[in-house]
Amino acid sequence: MEKDRIYVDTSVFGGVFDDEFDDVSKEFFQQIKDNQFSLVTSALVQEEILEAPQKLIGFSLEEELGFWEKRSVELKNRKEKIKEDKAHEVKV
Repeated sequence: MEKDRIYVDTSVFGGVFDDEFDDVSKEFFQQIKDNQFSLVTSALVQEEILEAPQKLIGFSLEEELGFWEKRSVELKNRKEKIKEDKAHEVKV
């Protein structure tokens, strides 16, 4: 039987650091680690997390499934490339 897939947005990750939601958020991520279901997120959510405070980035990299680490490296590299390209643009 295939595991249920659950889509989450940026606020779900932030819930870990919110007093109102930290218990249920931590339980949710533990269920992911225990393979009870699969986490699905979007490139936009992943980009938003990369712009978040360092503690959120660290948590998401530690708790996420393997695809996140690969994706986060790709996003960081893309972000650096965009910055480099902008620095080399000719101003008209």
